[in-house]
Amino acid sequence: MLVSRALKRFHELGNTQDRPSSGWPVTEVTSENMNVVRCRIRRFSEQSMWKTASDLGMSSRSFLRIVRVKLRL
Repeated sequence: MLVSRALKRFHELGNTQDRPSSGWPVTEVTSENMNVVRCRIRRFSEQSMWKTASDLGMSSRSFLRIVRVKLRL
């Protein structure tokens, strides 16, 4: 079954890469933002996450997603 899906995708797209995903593109959780957040947490470890997110100009939800899911802190 998986082989037939791969063959079908190859015939449709001309390669075996994934199709473009639908939905909004990721803009907040980028490698650049992850590096900024990591450095910011190291420098200002006493500051609250919400205050740090506000200072960086990103939503607190995106900030928490970077910290908890991506950086596993």
